[in-house]
Amino acid sequence: MATPPSPSPTSPPSTPNTTSSPPSPSLTPPVTNTVTPVSPPPPVADSPNATLPPPPSPSGGLPPGTLAGLIVGAGMGALIVLIGVGIFVIFYRRRKKRLAGAHPQGVDPQHWQQSVPQIAVLPKPTTPPGITPHVYNYVDPPSTSTSLGSEKPSNPSPSSGLAMGRSLGTFTYEDLALATDNFSDSNLIGQGGFGYVHKGVLKDGKVVAIKQLKAGSGQGEREFQAEVDIISCVHHRHLVSLVGYCIIGEKRLLVYEFVPNNTLEFHLHGKERPVMNWSTRMKIAFGAAKGLAYLHEDCKPKIIHRDIKAANILLDESFEAR
Repeated sequence: MATPPSPSPTSPPSTPNTTSSPPSPSLTPPVTNTVTPVSPPPPVADSPNATLPPPPSPSGGLPPGTLAGLIVGAGMGALIVLIGVGIFVIFYRRRKKRLAGAHPQGVDPQHWQQSVPQIAVLPKPTTPPGITPHVYNYVDPPSTSTSLGSEKPSNPSPSSGLAMGRSLGTFTYEDLALATDNFSDSNLIGQGGFGYVHKGVLKDGKVVAIKQLKAGSGQGEREFQAEVDIISCVHHRHLVSLVGYCIIGEKRLLVYEFVPNNTLEFHLHGKERPVMNWSTRMKIAFGAAKGLAYLHEDCKPKIIHRDIKAANILLDESFEAR
């Protein structure tokens, strides 16, 4: 007999959940100032056409371009300065030549130089031991004045006689021939392109050196007297003094004081000569320099020796240069 099914228990109805959990608050986290590091850009692959900037100078100096510009600028500045100095020197020399060539009476200096021969222009003479006469060449021609107002001796007339030779003596040819034993070779103490120099003793016992100029020089009486006039103005302890002169026909003779102790060349290079000590050498050098300074600066008109050498420096007994 069938058993009737037992009734299944009935589930009680679910009671709705009236109690709900509060919703979780949705909070936004605070924003901070944190800087997010930026990743460096990826390296660029080297390419043959890529141009890299020049590396910075390790010493912190100027860029090469600026330095090159400074060098070029300095060079240009130096060049401009040199050009300016050269222009100044050229103008200065031209001005000096114009002043030196100024002649108020319109005298051509070249013509004057030809009309008055220059005794100093000589071939190199061979001088034996003894006196070597000093020869001079003067710079400015004789005139009454110059553009600067300095007085110059004027050319004397041939008839002026002793007026042109200040305190000079005039000698006859016979007097000088007698003094030199008729210009004998035993009294010959110097010779050269200018002529001959003989030692002589005058009637009063004065020892002199007589320079006889070679004939045929074309020097007239007027020109010779002008030459003597200028030489006679030279008075200095370190220069040989002119004692007098002689003019007869074409003969021209000059009479100088005699300096007895030979020449500097003889004492320096003569055979078996003792070595000159240092103090004597300095004494001679200073004396010669003083004589030249007088000729170049103090003498009126200025005189140029033009043949300075040991053979033309005479020495007296005290080794004073003449």
